[in-house]
Amino acid sequence: MLISQIDWLASLASLVDARIPKGSAPDSYNRLANLLGQDKTDRPWVIEQASNHTLSVRTKDWKFIEGSMVLNDSLGPKIETGYLGIPQLYDMKQAGEKVNLATEHPEKYSKLQQILRKVRDKSIQMK
Repeated sequence: MLISQIDWLASLASLVDARIPKGSAPDSYNRLANLLGQDKTDRPWVIEQASNHTLSVRTKDWKFIEGSMVLNDSLGPKIETGYLGIPQLYDMKQAGEKVNLATEHPEKYSKLQQILRKVRDKSIQMK
């Protein structure tokens, strides 16, 4: 089941009947029924951020990673993070995120890239 740790705030607030101040944690969704095993519905998508600030969109079946050539300065000498300089698309049923399927599945690539753009523009809400 796909759920994000960011949802803990809204879910735990629901559990104890607490109110989250308006504008706080706008990307936290109440997934209490998932946590209690009462609902098996996946979260539609999750935004992930790597240590080099590269963003990705994760769904149950796919992961889109934007391209990045950022080197990690916090580890002393310049260390490549492992990200490619081009956007990537991975089938999450295949272990290890080793085969970039962006060219084989342009419709999935485009859909997930669009979600990331809308999140950046703050013009998307999870349904």
